Amino acid sequence: MFEIKAFKDWSTHDGGGYQFNLYYNKKKFAFVHNDGNGGSIEMDFYDKAVFPPIWDNHVKSLGQWKSDFGAINGTEFFDHDDDTAIGILVEDYEMSKMRKKGTVFRLKTDKEHMGYRILNVKDVDVATKWLADKFGANQFEIV
Repeated sequence: MFEIKAFKDWSTHDGGGYQFNLYYNKKKFAFVHNDGNGGSIEMDFYDKAVFPPIWDNHVKSLGQWKSDFGAINGTEFFDHDDDTAIGILVEDYEMSKMRKKGTVFRLKTDKEHMGYRILNVKDVDVATKWLADKFGANQFEIV
């Protein structure tokens, strides 16, 4: 349904920023920009009469997400917003790029902030056997 094209990213003192064109059903939908300085993302819809309601419905369809930080103001579950919905699309986009290179995995001993590793093997069965031989069964997760 949604597709990211012309993705560009850069490093900032707060992590990183990015920008891209967002397509919906193969039609240019919005320009998305995150300057990477801690603020919210910016979305500039190409058809302001039609596209914002489509996006709002998509965000609502995502339901709620659970905080990794425990309860905030008495709740652990939050409605998605533009930032979290775009975050999901960007993560899916980045994972698909990594999967083109091979099998994406994480060792159970890896720190959460470390990210993922890529084994230059596209056959998941071959990769699973190699990882089990190298690190031991149940010591990795293929994502």
